[in-house]
Amino acid sequence: MLINKDIDIVIRGPCKIRVKQGTIDIQGIEINDEIEIKDNKTYTLTTLRESEIDTECQIISYFPSLNWRKIGERISGKVIVLGDENSGKTYFSNLVANLNNSQIIDADVGQSSIFIPTFISLSNIKKTLNTKEKGYSELQFFGHKSPSVNPKLHIALVSKLIQNNNIVIDTDGWITGIYAYRHKLELIYLTEPEYIVVFENAIKLTFPKALENKILYVKAFPLPDKRDRTQRRKYRQELFKEYFNKATTIQIESDKLFGTPIADSLFISWGTPLQLVYELPCEGYYVSNIKGLLVGLTKKGKIVGAGIIQDINKNYVLIKTPEKDFDGVLLGYISLNDNYEDTEVKIRKCPDSYHLKE
Repeated sequence: MLINKDIDIVIRGPCKIRVKQGTIDIQGIEINDEIEIKDNKTYTLTTLRESEIDTECQIISYFPSLNWRKIGERISGKVIVLGDENSGKTYFSNLVANLNNSQIIDADVGQSSIFIPTFISLSNIKKTLNTKEKGYSELQFFGHKSPSVNPKLHIALVSKLIQNNNIVIDTDGWITGIYAYRHKLELIYLTEPEYIVVFENAIKLTFPKALENKILYVKAFPLPDKRDRTQRRKYRQELFKEYFNKATTIQIESDKLFGTPIADSLFISWGTPLQLVYELPCEGYYVSNIKGLLVGLTKKGKIVGAGIIQDINKNYVLIKTPEKDFDGVLLGYISLNDNYEDTEVKIRKCPDSYHLKE
């Protein structure tokens, strides 16, 4: 197959590509011999000069090149990537990381590409087609699938993972509204990137003029298989299922999580009653869906993985996890059912006596 220069071809694996003549690029990796794509995801093949290839890959479409590689070659140092859902942020982030031998901070807590949702992760330095294959060197536990529940905590956790100036920050798709605007703007101010890559003109046009010299506008790729809400939920479910596939159950003391136990579902947390089920009479606070609650696990102050609360009484908590060694537990804000489907968990104040009489 002959391919003209500056043509982008969307392909789907698994398959092999053999370059008979010329040079092609996939995700910032130059290929002039052979490469195997082991998963069934879509990738963009770009020709760096007129080339000839043999492949059994499924060809989805052809496009005039969007020049992502050329843009990626222009930037280095600390980079932040902003855009809507399904715009290609993660793909472009991996391309830049491959070109510059950079680490990636996966700050998308809902559609995570390196670890599992609700976590922020720092990748290893490794050239890969799939960001998950890079693995992670450090984690932070946010506990929810959207930064909107606590934007400042999200920014603080991202900032903690910045260990050098050769890094790409891959953000989430929350870009609509004043709170999203403030979140992304504060993230920029506190991380101080050399380059701000944006996939949306609306973002580019609304940023302060002082940031204009840092902004690079990139055209979003017309992806053939964008995830809708149902597919995004399914994607999270698959990541959780894969992670907990080989999990075992570990028992810890219940007072490490909720305070002084009074009964199987009632604790005193620093002087305030906390009910683990909602029932009357209700005093203090209550939490629903405590069974299935996703938690972050720590060891000597470092996040080491995740767990799921399977059962709890006044004496112990059973936690399902693939991790073998941890000494602390951080509570999250989502619960997983037996099929690893997520629902939100909230700690609520009990109705006062007036409402109870009503």
